[in-house]
Amino acid sequence: METKPTFKEHVLRAIAILGLLAILLLGAWGIIQLAFFISSLFSNAGGAVSNVVQTQTHESLTLSVPAKATSGTATTINWTLSNGTAAYAYTLSYSCVTGLSFKAPVPTGATQAVACDTPFNYTQATQFMTLTPVYSGTSDVQTTITVSATNLATGAIVASANGTMTIAGKKAPAKAAATSYNSYSPKTTYVAATRTAALYGYPDLAVTITSAYSQGGNATVQFVVQNIGTNVSPANWTFVSTLPINGSYQYPSGPQRALYPGDKIAFTLNFSDYDTNSAYGYNNGYTNNQGYTYGTCNAYGPCAVPGYSGGCGYAPCGYTAPYTNWTPYQPASNVNSYYGGSKVVSIQVDPYNQVPEVSKANNYASTSYVSY
Repeated sequence: METKPTFKEHVLRAIAILGLLAILLLGAWGIIQLAFFISSLFSNAGGAVSNVVQTQTHESLTLSVPAKATSGTATTINWTLSNGTAAYAYTLSYSCVTGLSFKAPVPTGATQAVACDTPFNYTQATQFMTLTPVYSGTSDVQTTITVSATNLATGAIVASANGTMTIAGKKAPAKAAATSYNSYSPKTTYVAATRTAALYGYPDLAVTITSAYSQGGNATVQFVVQNIGTNVSPANWTFVSTLPINGSYQYPSGPQRALYPGDKIAFTLNFSDYDTNSAYGYNNGYTNNQGYTYGTCNAYGPCAVPGYSGGCGYAPCGYTAPYTNWTPYQPASNVNSYYGGSKVVSIQVDPYNQVPEVSKANNYASTSYVSY
């Protein structure tokens, strides 16, 4: 005979079912939490590995800069890129210092002056570059050399380094000698402009003659060359002066210093502008019966010998009485031009077109003056 379950048994069964369901739900929640934990664990581990790899492949640049250099003497900058896995390009630059510039190599094997605070590398150097400092100051100065590496695939600068170099100053120049006519060594005065604007575009050299005069055959010409452009005019540009000496004489200058925008140099040229062919043309003078000859003379004007200002009359220049046994020769037609007359002087800047400029029209100046 089948026995029906009691109320107590029903209650126990319900509790057992609820307990089983609770266990199942708790187990499912635990499994879900475990899954999230494992995922996070592996994610963190992967990130740690990624960070380690990134640190190992990060590029770094080591730079070697000589502690001291001398103007005009080449010095070598070395660098090494570590952990580099791509193709790179390298650029160098140096900080601006008054009176200091550097010459860098170009593909032809020559060197070229480069502006400060401007990246350069004309030869695609990858490990070292030989630079030549050019410094006009008398006290030591310091400049900072910077080398940067650029990833050619991305165009990003991936590493850079810098070092300090001291450039030795020159000894103070000796006291200038007294003016010597026809030495053709001009006196110069350099005037630096205040550097405020960034360099761009091209330089532009302009020449202006400020004065020209002559007295007693000794002439003085003053002129100014200024960079009115927006970039540096490299060093070693020149000029040619055409002077009225024996008709015409061209004086070529030596190499000149670099000029930043606004910089200028004032030049003073001294020379003798008399015509030596007529100054000592004795065949146009006077000869006595012993054969002695004196300087050329105009019978109606001053003596043509420098330093003598008396008239000639019918006696030889510089000779005193008695005026006997003298035979006058026919005076030369150009004696008067020995001191007097109109003279022309001209200046041509950068005659060999070494400087790329905004305009060449202002590279020439000419003026006339009276010599007496």
